Amino acid sequence: MTSPSVTIWNRLEARPRTREIDRALRCEIHDALWMLTRQWQFGEFIGEDAGSLICARAKYRTAYLDKLALGRNLPEDYDHSLPMEANVKKEMPELDLHLRMEMGRHWLRILRRHLAPERAEAVIAEFKADKRLQFRPPRDRELEEQYDNAAFICNDDYYALYHTVAGGRMLDGGFLYLHLTRDVDNFASDFLSKRDDSVDSLGEKFVEWFDRVHGLYGNKKSAWHPSHLEYQFDCTTPSSGDRSRVLRAEEYHGGRLEWYSFDYAGSGDTVQPALTAENPAGQMQSFTRTLLPSQAAYPGMPGARFWEMEDGRVDFGNIQTAATDTAKMIFAQFGLVYGNDWLTFPLELPLSCIAQITELTVTDVFGQQTVIPHVHARKRDEFWGFFQLHDRSFDTGRQNDSWLLLAPVVSHPMEGKPIEKAVFIRDEMANMVWAVENTIPDRLGNGMDGYEFAQKVNAFINSLIPKDQAKDPIENAAELKYVLASTVPDNWIPFIPVKQQPAQPDSRDIRLQRAAMPRVTPGFETRRIRPRTAILRQGDFKAPYYVYEEEVPRSGAVVDLAWNRARWHDGRIITWLGRKKTNGRGEKSSGLRFDFLEDK
Repeated sequence: MTSPSVTIWNRLEARPRTREIDRALRCEIHDALWMLTRQWQFGEFIGEDAGSLICARAKYRTAYLDKLALGRNLPEDYDHSLPMEANVKKEMPELDLHLRMEMGRHWLRILRRHLAPERAEAVIAEFKADKRLQFRPPRDRELEEQYDNAAFICNDDYYALYHTVAGGRMLDGGFLYLHLTRDVDNFASDFLSKRDDSVDSLGEKFVEWFDRVHGLYGNKKSAWHPSHLEYQFDCTTPSSGDRSRVLRAEEYHGGRLEWYSFDYAGSGDTVQPALTAENPAGQMQSFTRTLLPSQAAYPGMPGARFWEMEDGRVDFGNIQTAATDTAKMIFAQFGLVYGNDWLTFPLELPLSCIAQITELTVTDVFGQQTVIPHVHARKRDEFWGFFQLHDRSFDTGRQNDSWLLLAPVVSHPMEGKPIEKAVFIRDEMANMVWAVENTIPDRLGNGMDGYEFAQKVNAFINSLIPKDQAKDPIENAAELKYVLASTVPDNWIPFIPVKQQPAQPDSRDIRLQRAAMPRVTPGFETRRIRPRTAILRQGDFKAPYYVYEEEVPRSGAVVDLAWNRARWHDGRIITWLGRKKTNGRGEKSSGLRFDFLEDK
């Protein structure tokens, strides 16, 4: 027999001697020697016989941007009242139906506001009676007319609204604007029975209103390079020499624009002669300012003292690194050991300028002054290019520019939904590139699905085929039929590879030329399927449109067109229409085949 066992549990409970916990929260340590050894272990006794910085005096000079050349167009004076994105990316919006109606209403408001009542009504009656300023829908009674205008008929909202305002019910302000801006000899009174200077002056007000409201500001030039699918522009700023220096941005994809988007134009680059003109006197300004230094810090920075409380936002103890991760180890050492050795001097500079610190003198608590030279002045053989503009005239090891560009850009612009979106994809099976129009304009100021609209247009066109031509031309008992080529959706625009001209016999320089798929409809004339987005409708289809092959990588490319909105530093709301290029999502197959058999 076994004797019964007894299990006993002990519990330790804290029994404070007093009700207060003030002393317990002090975390008192009575071993002073232990404290001293820990401070020695953490290097708190290591110091140098030097004083801390108390102030600094900086001498610097600035120069504002003075010229801007969009693409390879002639340069114009830089507009400092706008962000650089608005200066570069702004382009003429499509005059959709809503916009043309609003322009017509505003033109009537201008006439009623500035002319006498009786005179205003007489002038308005003449404008409304002019056939050129009336909305006239295309004819769609005959089958041929319906076939030609299938895209207009299938756009239900646009079709219904257009017929509502047609026949002189609304004034086409878009036609009036295009008439006034097409030629300097065109006037608003061209639509009246006789010339009227007062109406002509109101026409100038009308053009100024449209340019101001829609962000065009009278500039119809574009920096968009359709063959490279990116923005290219030049801007100039005075330099220390006799002539201006040219800042070139050749690969701006439409995202955030900063100093690293620019390079100094090299000696081999083609530059407009007007950009390198002599510097106007007084554009380079020099300043002297006294600055107070402060310690450079970042969130989660380790405490400088052993007993200092840390926020713990950065867990340096959880850094996973291997023996080959040299960069990660250097970064961790900088954050843990040398992070509190840096000081910052807040020097405020205006936007839209380049700045250079010519002299920096620091003063410590003992009154000693030390001149800190530029890194290029002390170590000419070593390369240090942080925040440095690249000069295309020299190789990487000879960069020694000390100017800093403060581009006049907005920090957080608001971007609307894309009005147009074209996806460039590679199709290795068909040996070509396709530009898929995912979003096309709906002619009312918004975008709509390109594939759904293409299917709708195809269904409408197929409904127009005469019954006697809808069936196969030859009746027989065959189970298979020969197909010359398959089809793709209408929103797939082909780009075929062609050799550049002139080309050497062994040259492999290939460009992608825009082509067109045929629309073969029994009973109707064969037509080319044209793109519906302004991104792909470059030119008038009489001249070829090329895209460089390297601009469409294996991952593809996406180009969209959308409205942007931002608040500028003076409080004004700025809107502009711009494009943006991003990476795609890989290759796809269109399913295009030639010479194959299928079940009948």
